[in-house]
Amino acid sequence: MFCYKCGKEIKDGQTFCSYCGTKQSAEAKPKAEMIWEIPVTAPVGGGSEKQDTIPGAAKPNETKSNEPKPDGAKKKKGAVIGIAVAALLVIAVGAGCILYFTGDSYACSKNMKLAEKYFEDEDYEEALSCYEDVLKIDNTLTDAYLGAADVHLVEENYEEALAILRKGLKKVRSDREAREELEEKLMDAYLAAADGYMEQGNYERVSSLAQEGIEEIEDASFRRKLQQKQEEVYAFGVTGSYKLQSVEMAGMSVNLADLASSMEMSIDDLKVDLELRADGKFFFDLSDLDSSLVMEGIYEVSGSAMTLVTEDGESISAILEGGVITMSEEADGVTASMTFKKQMN
Repeated sequence: MFCYKCGKEIKDGQTFCSYCGTKQSAEAKPKAEMIWEIPVTAPVGGGSEKQDTIPGAAKPNETKSNEPKPDGAKKKKGAVIGIAVAALLVIAVGAGCILYFTGDSYACSKNMKLAEKYFEDEDYEEALSCYEDVLKIDNTLTDAYLGAADVHLVEENYEEALAILRKGLKKVRSDREAREELEEKLMDAYLAAADGYMEQGNYERVSSLAQEGIEEIEDASFRRKLQQKQEEVYAFGVTGSYKLQSVEMAGMSVNLADLASSMEMSIDDLKVDLELRADGKFFFDLSDLDSSLVMEGIYEVSGSAMTLVTEDGESISAILEGGVITMSEEADGVTASMTFKKQMN
């Protein structure tokens, strides 16, 4: 049984509690009938501090786990979770914005827009600077190469335009669409450069540039256009006024002083005019020497050799070297040749 005072277990029938010394009476209960009693203290301000016990109350610290939680607690927990999720979303979006506005993609986009604006405003130096900044970040961006080339072409920096486009072609070698865009722009740059150098009178560069383009790009239509540029250059280069340098008949040299004298002219007046046109026609005026020597026809060029075919079908061979033309013609088994030197303005 248990002591009714302290609750300790003692032997059945024992008169005094071995622990607290309290005399036992009929109030003492056997072990099987013992009910825990928890002292209850009166509320603060409730007067007496006397403690009572509540029979059948749960043991101290005992929690009943099968009690349902109040609806209010569930709602509160749901609200907390919602707030937490919203906070995480805000953080994620904020982090994404920070990464975008400080990332390479934003920097490229911003500089491309600035470059386009500067180009429209004809501030080509700033436009080029922006395109170069883009290519430092992403050297495969096709539009940046195209834009930079446009700036160089507008400023007539033809060599720079060709160089930037060739660089772009190397960087986008595996991208077929980008390569086609850059190659098309490169062809335009070649033709623009040829026209520009032609206007400047730099015929030598036009000729060499055309040859570079023919070797670099396989497009048949483009190659034909460059060949036409070469023909134009040749025509411009050859066309001009020439002074007679020597005459040979059947291998015998003709004295120019005697020739001039017989024509009542000075040696300095022994001149002819030769015009080669881009359409493949020529005009050869020797009327100062002989009123009958005015020829027209077509010409063909092969390297330094040129063939003039008159309207009458007469063929004259010519060799052009360093501004000197040597013309040869055979008639009745006799070969006559004349050498002319181009006069510089």
